[in-house]
Amino acid sequence: MLPLEVRRLVYSELWRASGLRQHVRRCQGPAGSALWAHSPCLADPADSDPRYAAFTSLRSTPGSDALELRNWETRLKSNANLHWECDELAGDRHCGTSAFLPVLMTCKRLYMECAPLLYESLTFCFTDALLARDFLSGQPVDRVRSLEICIRAKPIILELYLDPPHGNASVAGLPVTADNNPWESLCRVLSTFTALRYLRIWFDSEDLRPWHRRVAETRVFARLFQVKATSFTLDLPDLPADPRMRGLPGCYLEGGNLDRAPFIVRRGPRPNNWMVHLSRVSALALAMDH
Repeated sequence: MLPLEVRRLVYSELWRASGLRQHVRRCQGPAGSALWAHSPCLADPADSDPRYAAFTSLRSTPGSDALELRNWETRLKSNANLHWECDELAGDRHCGTSAFLPVLMTCKRLYMECAPLLYESLTFCFTDALLARDFLSGQPVDRVRSLEICIRAKPIILELYLDPPHGNASVAGLPVTADNNPWESLCRVLSTFTALRYLRIWFDSEDLRPWHRRVAETRVFARLFQVKATSFTLDLPDLPADPRMRGLPGCYLEGGNLDRAPFIVRRGPRPNNWMVHLSRVSALALAMDH
């Protein structure tokens, strides 16, 4: 038998061939049972988001392909966000034998050798807070090493963190509050992990209104101050350079509000949801006229 060091190198190459960045998904198994599945992540974390630029270019070009424009609109409204390409390619896939399972299921010895290395090697990618919470809450807190979470939050969740009259402390008829909602639940799970080396959280909102007027960052992301990771980046939308243009003074993650933060904040452009909405409304109105 090969020495353990050599066997570990072989396992690492097997993982690399299958893709070291994997999306975790739910799918329907036999007799309607729910199963975990995975698919390779195709997104490069270093790449910029091309969706809004492609959308605006098509919209401003006379005679552009209407179907292609609709496709980009759909991608902009998708909760897959930066992972829209992964989502499109995974849409037709069905649950099947995992690329990793043959090795893990060969024998107990291989499982004991491979499982820890698998956790050390893979970056688990998520585009849904509930799914991420459900999967991660069942994982060993001392094994998961690398996570990438890409969230496009619903306005009703973000409004929980706003003071009246702009927000609501709870959702009528539902047990959802600023302390009890999918995002908070995920943050609690993340705070239990003890061996995270890499964590990237990319965040945006579905709201048609500007981020800087609707998101109290210091409250929405307060629980992330309890999360520990060697490399921890929180990607947030740009803020207006002029503080007078902002709507929630003192509620942004900047300056003294970042004291003792375990993460760095990196800001960048986000799609203009209002313009995407207007484009879809205009297209529907035009279709009705014809």
